[in-house]
Amino acid sequence: SDLGAAAPPGGHAHIFDDGLAGGTVPVAGAEGGEADAGAGAEAAAAGGDDGEGAGGSPVASRTGSKTAKRGSNGAVDEEGVELGAPPPAHTVVVLGEDGSGSAVPAAAATPAIAAAAADTQPVGESTPLLGTSAPQQHQQAGTTNMLARLFGGKPKAGSAQGRAAAAFAAAGSHTAAAGFTRQVVTVLSWENITCRIELPRGRSRYVLQGVSGVAAPTEGGAQAHQPAGTTLPTSTLPQELSFNEEGAAPHAHAHGAPLAAAGTRSSSGSGTTGGSCLFAILGPSGAGKTTLLDILSGRKLGMRGVGGEVRLDGALVGPEELRRATGYVQQDAILPGTSTVWEYLTFHASLRMPQGTPRETIQERVRVVAEQLGLSRVAHAFIGDAFVRGLSGGEKRRVSIGVELLTRPGVLLLDEPTTGLDSTNAARVVDIMAGAAAAGVTVVMSIHQPRPDIFRLMHRVLLLSGDGQVVYSGPTTEALPHFGALGYAPPSPDHSIADLVLDVVIKAPVSTVTDLVRAFQASPIAHANTTYRPGAGAGAWEQQGARPPGSGARKYEASYAQQLAALSRRLLLNMVRHPLLIALNGVATAAMALGIGAIYWDAGRDTGGIQDRFGALFFMLLYLALTGLSSLPIWRDDRLTFVRERGAGAYGTHAYFTAVVLFDVLPMRVVPPAFFIAASYWMIGLRPGFVHMCRALLVLVLGNITSTSLSMAIGAALPSVALANMCGSLAVLVSMLFGGFLLSRNKMPGLVGAAASLSYVRYAFEALVSNEFHGATDFRFTAFHQPGARPDQIPHVDVTGDQILQTFGFTVDAYWYDVGMLCVLCVGFLAATFLLLRHMGRNG
Repeated sequence: SDLGAAAPPGGHAHIFDDGLAGGTVPVAGAEGGEADAGAGAEAAAAGGDDGEGAGGSPVASRTGSKTAKRGSNGAVDEEGVELGAPPPAHTVVVLGEDGSGSAVPAAAATPAIAAAAADTQPVGESTPLLGTSAPQQHQQAGTTNMLARLFGGKPKAGSAQGRAAAAFAAAGSHTAAAGFTRQVVTVLSWENITCRIELPRGRSRYVLQGVSGVAAPTEGGAQAHQPAGTTLPTSTLPQELSFNEEGAAPHAHAHGAPLAAAGTRSSSGSGTTGGSCLFAILGPSGAGKTTLLDILSGRKLGMRGVGGEVRLDGALVGPEELRRATGYVQQDAILPGTSTVWEYLTFHASLRMPQGTPRETIQERVRVVAEQLGLSRVAHAFIGDAFVRGLSGGEKRRVSIGVELLTRPGVLLLDEPTTGLDSTNAARVVDIMAGAAAAGVTVVMSIHQPRPDIFRLMHRVLLLSGDGQVVYSGPTTEALPHFGALGYAPPSPDHSIADLVLDVVIKAPVSTVTDLVRAFQASPIAHANTTYRPGAGAGAWEQQGARPPGSGARKYEASYAQQLAALSRRLLLNMVRHPLLIALNGVATAAMALGIGAIYWDAGRDTGGIQDRFGALFFMLLYLALTGLSSLPIWRDDRLTFVRERGAGAYGTHAYFTAVVLFDVLPMRVVPPAFFIAASYWMIGLRPGFVHMCRALLVLVLGNITSTSLSMAIGAALPSVALANMCGSLAVLVSMLFGGFLLSRNKMPGLVGAAASLSYVRYAFEALVSNEFHGATDFRFTAFHQPGARPDQIPHVDVTGDQILQTFGFTVDAYWYDVGMLCVLCVGFLAATFLLLRHMGRNG
């Protein structure tokens, strides 16, 4: 709304809040002073008989949530609370955060304010006062930002507006410091990006064809950042941004040193200081928006069928540099449901912030990001999954964004962040992105059918056709003139330009879209996209001795030990909060151990007892092998989480693999076999002695781990859980068949015997029976006899344990050989699993 159309009534003054909304309030004893704003740039003028505030003319100034007003009859705050006696003539009352006021000479401020409208410079320029301390510069930056909001620009150093900023800063103007520190803007550009995919029967299709673009601040500075849905334009470029609990209504704060001139190169030779860029990618479904973002993030750059160049600040970069220099928020919010928002953000902050960052700094960074995204209210709530009630879709999307904002990336890529959200949550998400862009982050996002108020926040836009060609790529403000010149003007002034161009691309014939593509290629805007080079391009890096963003950096900020510790903590919490699987496994194993002990109770030493001992040992292995199938989906359950977090540089495959194996092996593969030794072993009457009991436990544990390792390898190799279950069950059955109990080892043909050498059950079972029978005596083979016959009437042959082993085709003293082979198979299966994990989602 235009507040400059008319001055407020006599005895009234305009008061501006943080959102630049104006309201007229009465001031007792005023003599026609006025303060108003208009056409997106506000001006404050202190009026009176002498033009300098004499005669009690009201002057309104607001910093944060405080307002000071001077009148002839006294001063009141927003709520009408009396502030005390009126200040002396030619002075202004400025309130601190504690509500205390101090009088400042009006001559130092009011004339400067009056002259400021004719003495501004583009947003992004300011100079700290010489000799000021860091807190004073902090206050001055806040005042500079306030004046930018009043006049549509930031003051020139030494100008009247600059002196006004100095006067207000010296008088104690305060702003809250929280959120993003204004950073150097990273320019992302890409040229001739193509992507061709292979189809069945030797065919292929182009997803992207010659796509070029540049995400950089537009000429003349950044567009105004305002919440979607508001209509009052602003010219502020906040250095610090925060969001309320609803994730909207960004406020400008000051922090750190003031900015250099907009559009200038930084001293390091990289990026530009000042300005901002919120880049939107539009197009119909299947136009290649997600594919383009995957390429720009380094996930698919360099893959077969992908061509083109991607540059950061003019320097040609590869996939690894892009991964380290960019943050990527993919469309689906894949988050661990049993973690809280605070735990998840802390997890990523501890792994992705620079190594050696103090824990206090990490916690503070997490707190600031949570406040910025409006997540403080749900900071200690579970994220939620199919089994745990948790966050809403919009809150989960903000958590995904917050993870990437923790490290202050130079470029933030988002794949349809508003898809699946209602209009309110979609507007909040885009507000957050506009705030990040205003803080110096280059934001590139794909979006479907943006509302007009959302589309106005975009600085640049890329429109793709259905076959992945560029219909338009350039400043948002030039889109309407470009399409208007081609005969596609909106039917009414209220018609959305985004809806117009998308309707043209979707509904127009292919020949018409082709003409639009050619018309854009011949336009000056397209030429600017392909010739954009900050500075001297890639050669400038070599001359200045600098490196492109992301080059030479560590692949992972955290060490292997730190990664393992963080992953172990998360898995431990997940185990504690989801104890059902472990509890069921423990209860079932204990019941099975008691059942086996009861069924094979006090096995004798005759032929029947020998057979019972063989059967009991084999059944223990069979049960443990079947429970090992529970590890088949272990990688599938968290596959997307692992792939995305690894791609983001949080941790590597080594640490993830080690942590998952440890937390699956210890509670699920070591403890259950102990139930069989503690209960079944003594109930059946197996070979007594502590040494033999420990040796049996060792074999059961190794056999269980080996079975689990095989299941892990199958689960990692196959694309679906159903297929993995089928193949895993088949592998268990084959191993059991060649285990030496169901099929005599003496009867195995040569080829079958070679296949049996890969059966882990064979080695585990042979080790158990060797432990049970080798060196033992007092066994007997008995002949057929009627039930109830006395022992001395039963024909029998006394045998030793070694003779029993030889009779059934087992090697007599093969215990340690079998243990060694179990270790070899276990290591082999785990190595295969690790290699499959490294390959899994390598470009995802």
